[in-house]
Amino acid sequence: MVTIAIIVTLAVVVSGSAVVLFYSKIPVSSRQVLEVGHGRSSLAVPLMTMYTAPKIPNAQVESSANWSVASTRTGPSTTYLFQWSLLTHLSIPVRFVLNATTEDQNFGAFALGSTADGFAYYPAGTCSGGCNSTGKVFGASGAGIHDVLYQTWRMDYTVRRITDGIGPTQTSYLEVEFALSPQRMIGIVLPAANVTPPGPGDVLDASDILHLPAYGQVTTSSHGTHSPPDFFRNTVGTVAFDAGPEGTVTAQLTSRFRWSTVDDFVLSFRASKETWIRYLFDLRFGSLLIEYVPPLP
Repeated sequence: MVTIAIIVTLAVVVSGSAVVLFYSKIPVSSRQVLEVGHGRSSLAVPLMTMYTAPKIPNAQVESSANWSVASTRTGPSTTYLFQWSLLTHLSIPVRFVLNATTEDQNFGAFALGSTADGFAYYPAGTCSGGCNSTGKVFGASGAGIHDVLYQTWRMDYTVRRITDGIGPTQTSYLEVEFALSPQRMIGIVLPAANVTPPGPGDVLDASDILHLPAYGQVTTSSHGTHSPPDFFRNTVGTVAFDAGPEGTVTAQLTSRFRWSTVDDFVLSFRASKETWIRYLFDLRFGSLLIEYVPPLP
């Protein structure tokens, strides 16, 4: 499709018996849109890791973890920010655009992001109309749990080559328009969904060392710990988009998350023997985990 716009401005000046005509012309603008590819892909999107305290030989350990999310009509809502980063080097720029997606209150809602090539996800859905707030809680109980909660998203996409022209100047780029449909939430033992158990570089102290007597209990919230980082960041995975004659557009999807006043992660602990523990942040997701100090054999 080609759109052309021309605006002509006339000015008439009478000088003696002569009429002088002046005019200015805005250069012709045009746009050509050519669909070059389309397809469907499935994404396994990790949202939160769920850890309970490790088992202790010859001792009883009671531990549970609860992750809560919420959306409010006028206040904050649990929000994940996702962004595409191009991995392939093409001759023209590539832009990613989220298409309008139908909301499913069972699995959350999507919205345009505030950054280029980005979008937002609300795991508790959105709250509008007569709703004041809505929320969900996910839990795990029992010692030694190392799970990841992830959601499967179906993604339909269309790739277009767009050429914009102003006068003799033309610029071209590829637009990847994608629509997302959340399918289900799955909890599974690590490693899964491109997530591995946390290594030394994936954790940060969230508390001082705590000395607990036998059967002493402690419960800690993500809001009651050392100040968390501004954002927790994770690499979701890589997707190859078929762009037909333009080749393959390969991009990496990353997530950013920060704790707000309406969501939380709570981790409790009790053991039948004296222990020294500390809480740690998982820097990829913001969840809490427990480490024994010194580490148990």
